[in-house]
Amino acid sequence: MKLSGWTIIWMAIALGLCVLAFAYCDQYWPHEDAAKNMTAYKESLQTQADLQRAADKRVQKAMDMVNQAAQKWQVYVGTRTPPENLPYGINVDENPYQLVNDSQKYRNSAQRALNAQLRVGGVKIVSDAPSIPDPGWSEKDILASYYNFPAFSFPVV
Repeated sequence: MKLSGWTIIWMAIALGLCVLAFAYCDQYWPHEDAAKNMTAYKESLQTQADLQRAADKRVQKAMDMVNQAAQKWQVYVGTRTPPENLPYGINVDENPYQLVNDSQKYRNSAQRALNAQLRVGGVKIVSDAPSIPDPGWSEKDILASYYNFPAFSFPVV
């Protein structure tokens, strides 16, 4: 079979178009879309990075407000916290996790003191005797309900 010159030219053009279509669809087009996506992602990151300075100022302002409230709270802690050498005292200036454990000890020692006071008064203690409520095991509940300390405001009610 003999091919004419025009046939060879058309076959070369078709093969060239196939190679160009493959190169465009496999190499150029996906990379162009990826470049557009990366540019959009970079712009969104830059927008968020521009907000960082304002966020830092808000955080610093909040930290200053917390420190001021804590300083005001220290006045109440200093005047209302009994000395640690007292047998029935509780330090409300501790971290909440330590306060949970100390509150249980405080409740038990206060109950013992109440029972001792009742015995001195001549009262016979039975199972329905007056009791001091259990503070619970949640640091938020202890501060809010047992010590009447609101979660976000100063000072204690």
